[in-house]
Amino acid sequence: MKQIFIRGKRTSLERARRVVKQVYASNNFQARYKRGEVQLYFPNYISAKKVEIIADKLELKIISLGTKAILDVD
Repeated sequence: MKQIFIRGKRTSLERARRVVKQVYASNNFQARYKRGEVQLYFPNYISAKKVEIIADKLELKIISLGTKAILDVD
C-alpha cells in the first residue's frame, strides 16, 4: 500500500510524522492534515508489518488494510 489515513483525533501531524520516520527509516514520504485526519503518502510500497508497528506505537487499531490503510482509535 502507498497511503495511510489516521482518523484518531488525538494524533497530531508532527507525532505521526515522527513515528513514521522512525519505523519507515526514511524521510521519503509526504504527510498532511486534511479533513480532520492525518494522511501519509509513500512513493514506494510500505509493508503491512510496518503499518502494524506504526499503529501500535500510535496506540491505534487498523480498520482497513487494502490499497490504503486506515487507522483509528481503539
